[in-house]
Amino acid sequence: MVFRPEWGATTPTPVRRDDSWTDPATGWQAQWYADRAEFLAHTVDVVMDGNWVVKQLRTPAGGPIPPGGRVLQGIGEGAAWLRAHSEIGKAFKPGSTVRGRDGRSVTTPALSAVAGGTPALVRGGEVWLNPAANGMAQASCVPADLAPGQKCRANNTLLQRHARTLAGVTAAGELLLVTIDGRDPALSVGATLPEAAAVMKWLGARDAVGLGSGGDTTLIAGNTLYNRPVDDWGGPLRERRVSNAVVVVEKP
Repeated sequence: MVFRPEWGATTPTPVRRDDSWTDPATGWQAQWYADRAEFLAHTVDVVMDGNWVVKQLRTPAGGPIPPGGRVLQGIGEGAAWLRAHSEIGKAFKPGSTVRGRDGRSVTTPALSAVAGGTPALVRGGEVWLNPAANGMAQASCVPADLAPGQKCRANNTLLQRHARTLAGVTAAGELLLVTIDGRDPALSVGATLPEAAAVMKWLGARDAVGLGSGGDTTLIAGNTLYNRPVDDWGGPLRERRVSNAVVVVEKP
């Protein structure tokens, strides 16, 4: 995750608000460290100037963002990858190839960016969820799909109702960006991910994925807030402070 001065004066300290610590690379609350100190030892900030030249590797993560510079933050396996690809005094220029299921590269000179979501919701016009393949280690199955004797340790991101941000594409090539409010019984309790998949199928998605959940879900159009983001159950109407967004702008 990249933090620029527009974010604020400092990068966040990657500890959950309930003061628990876990490795997101292995799934929500799937692998616990012995204590907070051990968790923070598996975090890093790569501090760079405006030309992506590495100036400092900072552990634990969380600290000043240099004026005109940027900071890459990693946790767990992400932190290990950043350390392996960062060298103080040199520009950070890692490369990667995105490959399809057939093993061939899906990148072309026409692609300027690739975004990922988790998990898959719709494929070929039908509900199709693959939470385990998308890093939700404790959400390895959907109860309705259980084989006899199979056990399911699905986490609350999958089976509890939350606000949802969803993306999909129709057979005609139309882009669907969908928000579902939640955490307010008077208006909307939200949706489980299987329910969100059913919504995307109903809207005509040929393929769809989940994006943010909970307080991340915010829809703004023309500088107007169109939904009701709630960070915590019973909490006030409040936009969560996040570092990224899907932005649609008019073509010049």
